[in-house]
Order: sequence, then C-alpha cells, then structure tokens
Amino acid sequence: MDITNSRVLLGVRMDKTDFNVQQVMDIFCCDEYIYIPFDELVDNQNLECYLDKTKDYYVICNSGNKSKYVVDILNSLGFRAFNIEGGFKALESIVV
Repeated sequence: MDITNSRVLLGVRMDKTDFNVQQVMDIFCCDEYIYIPFDELVDNQNLECYLDKTKDYYVICNSGNKSKYVVDILNSLGFRAFNIEGGFKALESIVV
C-alpha cells in the first residue's frame, strides 16, 4: 500500500499580501494552506499545537530566506519541511 503524506503550503511572510494561494498549492500539490507569520512561528515553543508531524510542509516566504530558516527549525523538531527556494519572487512569472 502506498501511503502519501498530506502536503501543506506554509506561508511565513511578515505580511499577508495577496497572491494566488490556490495556484501555488496546485504547483506543489498541496492539500491545504496555513499562514503563520515568521516572528510568531520562530518564537513559538509549542509548534506541535499548530502543526502535525504526519504532514509534509512546503514553506514559502517572499524570497526564500525566512522560509529556509523556518525549515531548519521544523526539521530539527522532527517535522518534514521543505523550502520553496526563491519564494514568491521566484514564482512571480507563473503565478498570476
């Protein structure tokens, strides 16, 4: 039996600027979207209350720098997290 983990797009931008969430979710085959501001996520000691270790997290910010930092934290805590390199800037040409 092939068990596929649920994929979550995790936005960590400082501002919740409008962008086409559904398009980005489709690109990365994500089932849901969660927005947690970078500062909130980094300062939070109880990430298990918000995030599920059985899911894969595709973390995105504006340029990919903050998301890389978040991915390192999540992976060190036992989550499966992946950085979307280049962030929204890298996706500008394909996301309307």
